[in-house]
Amino acid sequence: VASYLQIERSVRNELAVEASMMEERLGASLDILTRDMSSLSSNTLVATGLLDSHGRETYLTPFLRDYHSSLGVPVILSLHDFQGGAIAGNNPGGSPSFYKAPWVESVIAQALPHADIFPGADGNYLRLAYPVLYPSTGHAEGILVAEFNLTKLFRSASRQGDSRFTKHFLDGKGTHVGEQHGDDH
Repeated sequence: VASYLQIERSVRNELAVEASMMEERLGASLDILTRDMSSLSSNTLVATGLLDSHGRETYLTPFLRDYHSSLGVPVILSLHDFQGGAIAGNNPGGSPSFYKAPWVESVIAQALPHADIFPGADGNYLRLAYPVLYPSTGHAEGILVAEFNLTKLFRSASRQGDSRFTKHFLDGKGTHVGEQHGDDH
């Protein structure tokens, strides 16, 4: 019985250390992305691209296409008008439209960021939407959206450590958002 308790305590301690290290890596990565999004959404070039329907293809699309995140997974960036209609982005397949998506109106009206997790074909995704404020009015005139595969980000972050355990990733509501086995290297 004593050996079992020692093994159980050792496993719990190892899992706690792993979880703490992973939380730090993910937190640092997400902090960088939120700073990037805040900076990009307040960038004059991005705000000008909202209203410049004739010239934006020459400067805005290359600017967004050149964005590279330090997350370790691809990030799809897209700029949208105040109704969620796609304007420009870095996805070669085209930017998604969020026309009349329920969260668009609140991002514009409240001028506050929005985040949600949604399912995709290859895992769960995180969407971050930031209001783009037009400098001369100070009003939100559009939204800048970043989307990335959250499941792949968890796998990438967990591979930075070494584990013999299966990790199950849950969001704040307890919903399963991904898993990674210790031998998935």
